[in-house]
Parts: sequence; C-alpha cells; structure tokens
Amino acid sequence: MGRLIKKHSEPRICYLLGMWGSAFAASLDDVFLKVVGSGLSFLESLGDVVKVIDDSKRFHFRDPMRLKTRLVIPGGPLLQIFQDFFKSRVTAGETFNFMQGLFLHRDYVKLNKFVAWKGTHLDAFPNQLTPMEENLYLVDGGFSINSAFPLVLQPERDVDVILSFNYSWEAPFEVLQLTQKYCKEREIPFPEIILNKEDVENPKECYMFIDAENARAPIVLHFPLVNDTFYKYKAPGKERESEEEIAFGDFAVEGKDSPYRTLNFTFEPHEFDRLVELNCYNVLNNKETIWEALNLALNRRKLKNDNNRSRRRLKE
Repeated sequence: MGRLIKKHSEPRICYLLGMWGSAFAASLDDVFLKVVGSGLSFLESLGDVVKVIDDSKRFHFRDPMRLKTRLVIPGGPLLQIFQDFFKSRVTAGETFNFMQGLFLHRDYVKLNKFVAWKGTHLDAFPNQLTPMEENLYLVDGGFSINSAFPLVLQPERDVDVILSFNYSWEAPFEVLQLTQKYCKEREIPFPEIILNKEDVENPKECYMFIDAENARAPIVLHFPLVNDTFYKYKAPGKERESEEEIAFGDFAVEGKDSPYRTLNFTFEPHEFDRLVELNCYNVLNNKETIWEALNLALNRRKLKNDNNRSRRRLKE
C-alpha cells in the first residue's frame, strides 16, 4: 500500500483550475486562430502527405477487421521543424501512457466511439494513438469541445437533462454545435441545435433543446453568459432602486474593456461577485423553464422504463 513520506497541504481550487486550464498550453497556431479568427492554413501544406493506396474495393465485402491502407509521405526534417515551431504545446502535461503495448488495430473500425471511417480524422490512424510511447502529453479537452458533453453523453450514463453553462468569450452556441457534430459522427442521441440570426446576435438567458421524436436524447438547457435583464433586476421580479444597486448590475459581459475577456486571468473582488450574481440570477429567472424540462424528463423516463419492461417480457 505504500507509506506517507511527506504530507502536503491541499492546493486551493483556483490553483488547480489554473493547472487544469488550457490558457498556457496553446500553440502559436491556436493563438493566431483566437486573435485573428483563422488558423495558419499554410501549415497544412507543409505536413505529411497521406494517400489511400488500398480502399478495399477489390474485395466482395468490407472487412470490418481492417482499415484502408494509407501511404504517408513525410514532409522532410526542415518542414517538420517549421511545423513543430507553430503547433507544439510547450506546457503540455506529461503523464504515463496507460495504452502502452496495446494492440489498437483489432476490431477498431467496428466501434462507433472512433471515427475511423473518416479518412481525415485522427481516429483513422490507430498507430498514431501512441501505443509504443512511454508518456502522453495532454492538454485541456476544451481545445476540442469546451465543455464536458462527451463525458456525460456515454450510453451507460443514460442522462435525462443537461444544464449547460457557456462561459466562452464569443460564439455562445459553438459548444452545442460541436457536440451535435460529435454525436452525429458517433451515433449518440442528441437534440438538433436550431438557431436563428437573432439568437446568435442577441442571445437570451436560457434555451431548451429537445428531440421530441427520440426519448433517448437528453434535454439540453443552455445558459449563455449574458446580462439581459440582470442590469434592471436584482432578483427575479425585484427592480433595482438605489444608485449602488443600479451600478452593480450595469456592466457588459462582452466589450473591448470588459474584465471578463479571455486573456484576463485576474479579477477584482466586485467583478467576481457580480459575475457570480449574474449567473445565479439567470438560473433563478428561468426556473419555470427548468421545471418544464424536469417534468418532460420524468415523463420521458417513465416511457423509456415502460418500453424496457415490454422488451424484457417479449424476450421471456
């Protein structure tokens, strides 16, 4: 079991959040994408060239045990150095590779959790999942989807309702759209994210997305980070009266001089307090929508349980 050599005090949560965060694990390509709005597209032309030289069409059937054969033509050492300079993550965390020695090619393409069928996806190259490396270099999963949707959407969890809180500086629905794409590729039930121009330009405090035809898809309540009515009300139905109360709620979440921009890592106490109060208010101000979602979820859960019991009787 081991023995205690040296006892360390428990780190503060803000310190752990800083370690878990991705702000200092960004590559130059990521920074360019965030600041300018587009990545360094010319880097793609400097990468390895991949050609499919065997697409299994000459077989009478598609062998599920084998991937297409691809020929990888390296770009050369000079181009590799140039690409690494822009795409390397200097502060990526190093950890033991729990997959070392595993044979990842067997039955690989039959698992819908991997997008092996998509030739441009990393999943199509099982050998690049580093089964021979001793260590893995990991960064925040937010670089892919900036929320924990993939973790809670596993079929074993059988989730009914998801409350999603958006804290992105821009694109308040991007995480939902990326999750919808992720689920579609892996055949995971998820409601369709339908938005109009007004929703994108002037988001409301709360949105409910539901797949009425598929009870297996979770109900998603999404809360964009907006100051829509908080500036006028200190609590649902209670207007601000004093100058101090009005000043406390009168602030813009977004804006050139906003303290809540992505690259600002520290907050004054009053800035932190009113951001917490804003999120609390937005939830309380939409409690009717939350109750509606929970009520729908209970009815759908009852329907799913009845269907499961019927299937068990038929099997018996």
